[in-house]
Amino acid sequence: MYKIAAFVAILLTVSGSVFAQTPTNPSGTASRPVESAPKGNSRITGTVLDSTSAEGVEFATIALYERGSDRPIDGAIVEEKGRFSLKSIADGNYTIVISFIGYNTKTIDNVRITKGKDLD
Repeated sequence: MYKIAAFVAILLTVSGSVFAQTPTNPSGTASRPVESAPKGNSRITGTVLDSTSAEGVEFATIALYERGSDRPIDGAIVEEKGRFSLKSIADGNYTIVISFIGYNTKTIDNVRITKGKDLD
């Protein structure tokens, strides 16, 4: 009886991970795992503020997409005072998507990064 109970417990644990939620991109469709971003020496920093209170939106997510792609290549979580930083960004054209529960998703298109230049 003990062996059957142990087997059922293990089976339930393993099957729980099989039915885990599939990640989605901003359009709501299933996305593939995050690819490694091309490494460069530029950095994108910024602040995410609530438009009403002007306070930082702690734990909002920042996703960096190559322009025209539906897969994120880098990302960050906003700190307590609303600051975020994406490091080692290669030169190119990007889209930044900022999201958090209870807020409208903000998309910033045509973000141009030039080699060796930081964007704030």
